[in-house]
Amino acid sequence: MRSIRAKLTLSAVVLLVLFMAGLLISNRLLLERFYVLKTRASFQAVYEEVQSVLPAGPGRLEETVRAAGADSGYKLTIVDRAGKVKFSSAPEFADGRHLNLPREQREFFLEHRPEFDSGRVIYGALEKSSKDEALVQLIGPLDGRDFLVVTQPLKQLRASARIANSFFLVMGLGMLLLAAAAVLLLSGGMIRPILEITNIAAAIAGMDFSRRYAGKSRDELGLLGESINTIAERLSEAITGLRAANEQLRHEMQLQKRFLAGVSHDFKTPVGLIRGYAESLVLGMAKSRKEQKELAGIIIAEADRLDRLVNDITYMVRMDSREVPLHLERQNVPALLQSAAARFSPAAGKGGVRVQIEAEPGLAAEADGQRIMQVLDNLLANALRHTGAEGEVLLEARETEDRILIEIRNTGEPIASEHLPYLFEPFYRVEESRPRQSGGSGLGLAIVKGIVTAHGGECGVRNTPQGVLFWFSLPRARGD
Repeated sequence: MRSIRAKLTLSAVVLLVLFMAGLLISNRLLLERFYVLKTRASFQAVYEEVQSVLPAGPGRLEETVRAAGADSGYKLTIVDRAGKVKFSSAPEFADGRHLNLPREQREFFLEHRPEFDSGRVIYGALEKSSKDEALVQLIGPLDGRDFLVVTQPLKQLRASARIANSFFLVMGLGMLLLAAAAVLLLSGGMIRPILEITNIAAAIAGMDFSRRYAGKSRDELGLLGESINTIAERLSEAITGLRAANEQLRHEMQLQKRFLAGVSHDFKTPVGLIRGYAESLVLGMAKSRKEQKELAGIIIAEADRLDRLVNDITYMVRMDSREVPLHLERQNVPALLQSAAARFSPAAGKGGVRVQIEAEPGLAAEADGQRIMQVLDNLLANALRHTGAEGEVLLEARETEDRILIEIRNTGEPIASEHLPYLFEPFYRVEESRPRQSGGSGLGLAIVKGIVTAHGGECGVRNTPQGVLFWFSLPRARGD
């Protein structure tokens, strides 16, 4: 198997060879075309300069042709419609010699003269019978009788290209040798970090996360080394995290056991009562119509209690699986509090409990009104259940940044601090401090948490000097 060092050297040599070959081929095949393309604007400028002096007369025209030829290095020739030379910037014309257009140029001119007569200017390369005589030319009309021919031989360009190719070839061979030597020297420094990283990776595979890459470079190898270090650290953290996840899973399994125990307990009591009183009716233990009616009433009440429990459990399951749809609308928070308080006014009055509301006018939340009313009912019922006679329940709402905060305070005995983190768990009981009264399913606060969380809000509970405060938050209505 070839080493990385050998592969790097071979790759560098191959790339240089390909670069040299591409440069030589492009210089041989494309340089001339590129030259023709790039000099068109220069030819056109000379042609337009000569055209611009036509109104000044023949003397100014000949002077301009001679000067343009000297400045640009091009040969400028004025010919008539038959292709005969009338004036040229060539030195031999100034000596009084008679000049004619070369045969290929004259044939090209006569062949395309209809196009020149129509005002067209033709530019391009013209190959002659001898490749060394090839040239670039521009032919265009000056007036209705004469035409301007601008030419530049390609012989010098081709000679320069051959010299350049020879130079590139010689220099390229020298660069190949230098590049091979440089790659061999530099690759040694590159391979050492790779070997070190390989050894660290092997240690990680063997569950040894203590080794670290100590290189200080900021190149790709340095980043790879940092990544290896990060992997080792995170794998170590992951093991710790797995332990924590196992503890969390154990806690959740305990919650499930508690949930099942709570369900069993809450089903067992009403089922036992229903069975006992039903047997009493069957055995004729009720001696009067009034006693029969009382027993039947207890059975109906316990059946209603079972129905509420089943509904609450079903709702909890639907919330956990996110099957409870929310119909979010703009809700007037003070109106919701007023409605909830009004429904509990008779029960509060019987217990001598005062229910008060403090809410900023115009507070609005983005929420499902029916579900939030269910939250308020559960919290208000819970507060009234644990508020003593002549006590007070306060419903308060206010705005905090982008949230609406709603609080339900009740006077009475506080909750032991060790129970506060678990009050929103299903079937969690605070037997010692707050004995459960009949009618509750043990799922009310869990349902509160599920509904508030589905809205993107939060909920909680804390003790106050006067009693207990439950709170929850909702998103503020859009546009407020």
